[in-house]
Amino acid sequence: MNSEVENLYNNMLCCSASRQMLVYHAEYSPDPTNNPYRTEFLQNLNSLGYPENLRKIAIANGAGNAFGQLKDDNTPFNPTDQIVNWHYYNWWTLDLDGNSWAVPNYSPKTTIFYGKIDMTWLAHIAKWDFHDHILTSTMENSKPYDNAPGGCNPTAKIIADSDTDGYGDITTDISNHCFIPTVSSLSINTSNLFYNISTDPNILLKTPFDMIYYPTNTNQEHAHISQECVSWIMGELVPQHFVLDGINDSWNKGEV
Repeated sequence: MNSEVENLYNNMLCCSASRQMLVYHAEYSPDPTNNPYRTEFLQNLNSLGYPENLRKIAIANGAGNAFGQLKDDNTPFNPTDQIVNWHYYNWWTLDLDGNSWAVPNYSPKTTIFYGKIDMTWLAHIAKWDFHDHILTSTMENSKPYDNAPGGCNPTAKIIADSDTDGYGDITTDISNHCFIPTVSSLSINTSNLFYNISTDPNILLKTPFDMIYYPTNTNQEHAHISQECVSWIMGELVPQHFVLDGINDSWNKGEV
């Protein structure tokens, strides 16, 4: 109904990169679990493998103690919770719905999106469009990626703060959702999104990295860099005892 929004949907949300990175992606489809772009992307990565003959470190923004995402009132964010609520009604023009819910956790088929544009007879005539537009997406046998521990992103808040051009208000009480799960950021060998990394004394045996960093009990915003993280990175990059001898090497003199 809006060319600018349609362009964002087609060229950002449905671009190849989005479909490769998201485990579940629904492009004009009621079945988000069938995502061949993701499958092919993982096969390509696995064929390349990790770099060798160097020290590998990994950094996560998600909690390492299996602490999931929270609602805005600091209560737990659970699977199937409603994330976005949008309803507008004007009997002269249209009835509009745009609602989304968090993906379920291995539950039976559950609605995760319901959208409807129901135009009145007057609007139908004005636009020469005599069809109501309805889309429903459902999920089943899925993992709770929305509320899992991980670096988070305020997508729902961005949506709720959007200008609807007079078509009512969009609301949410769950501003943040998991953007990259902690176990994914650190490549932990587990299928459990809520695996408690912090209590595993042998965690480095479950990852291809030589050292990993994560905030213990906080899910930070995606790509947030804390002072603690900076100190950890400096400790990894610059050894405690670093020697520049300068013998026969004019280039390795200076301050560190």
